[in-house]
Amino acid sequence: MEIAILLMVLGASAVFIFAPLFRQGETTPAPENPLQQETAAALSRRDATYQALADLEEDREAGKLSDDDHASLKQAYEADAVRALRDLDRLAETSATGSS
Repeated sequence: MEIAILLMVLGASAVFIFAPLFRQGETTPAPENPLQQETAAALSRRDATYQALADLEEDREAGKLSDDDHASLKQAYEADAVRALRDLDRLAETSATGSS
């Protein structure tokens, strides 16, 4: 069971790391300041985590995961999503405070 969890986490990490290499036609200019860079990173983490959660549900429906593995991975991914959303909230506050 631990091996399955480890493999799922490694797989999600690989998707997060290598996904930009396979995106075609998307050209986003590099952010100019540190706040923009941090916001872009938090958005990317949020999107990757949402995709990992969607993939997790598909894997469970396909019978690739036990209920225990699904529950523990879902809990980990949801915690990652919450951290990314909190970072985005903090960055939005910082941006609003800095631009006032």
